[in-house]
Amino acid sequence: MEQRRLPDRRRRRTPALSRRMLTGRRRGGRRAGERKDIYVDRYRPWEGALVLLVVAMCAMDLLLTLDVIQRGGEEWNPVMRVALDLGVWPFVVIKLAITAVGALVLLLRVRFRGMRVVLVGLTLLYALLMGWHAVLRGEGPDRTAAAAEAPP
Repeated sequence: MEQRRLPDRRRRRTPALSRRMLTGRRRGGRRAGERKDIYVDRYRPWEGALVLLVVAMCAMDLLLTLDVIQRGGEEWNPVMRVALDLGVWPFVVIKLAITAVGALVLLLRVRFRGMRVVLVGLTLLYALLMGWHAVLRGEGPDRTAAAAEAPP
């Protein structure tokens, strides 16, 4: 016979953002078979490290993109090109906000089907982008320096 007076709290799924997010103990499911599609309070060190790495590489990409633009290059991403048309600070805020929110969502859902693959893939894509920036910095003259040296 049921003796509970309040509704069973376990019937609801655990919310992604909970008050126990930073202090909770939940590292995985509590019952047998709860391994996928669950939210946790504590993440594995590599999961947090990859999220931080993605955000750091985004910031580096931001700085390198601004450098390329200053040297006469252009932004290839159409969404970021529109943000850049608004000005440098809106570009900075929009780029960092999109990446930070996306990285947070990935971290919150890292135990859901396919999210670890997405996180690792995004990290690898940013690493390739850093390599592309290295190629861009290594080739072509510095147009700003060339313009300063040209006779009036």
